[in-house]
Amino acid sequence: MKTKLMLILLILGILFISACAKTQQETPKTCHIESVPYTDYVLLKYNLFGEPIISPSLSGINYVKRVDMKVQNADTESGTFVVKFNFRTLKKGVESVPIAVSIPPGQTITFSTNYDVDIGDDVEVTYDIQVPKKSVTLYREETKCD
Repeated sequence: MKTKLMLILLILGILFISACAKTQQETPKTCHIESVPYTDYVLLKYNLFGEPIISPSLSGINYVKRVDMKVQNADTESGTFVVKFNFRTLKKGVESVPIAVSIPPGQTITFSTNYDVDIGDDVEVTYDIQVPKKSVTLYREETKCD
């Protein structure tokens, strides 16, 4: 009798679990894709016109090298661009001259500086440019389920 009762309870338990499982399977979830906005930062678009132009000249009693470089802001927003000229000579080593200029959209600015050198001293010029960033709203797709 005890065995029959246990067997009946076992069968009822299996039927109950099976019914619950079917109920969960029969309720489908409703899912949809949403575009979720987020903010990111991107560099402004710009153009460089050639390499720096180095022109030797005399400034009073000093011998100087003038360096000119043209940068165009090709974006729709203004930004402060920084051109850092790096001068290397045998006597002075490396010296950097940063120049920061706010450039309106579509405008071209010439970054210029003079560097005092000894006559006959070779000067090597390199540059780095720091381009400003602007915030943009982008969208990513996320799946949301009810």
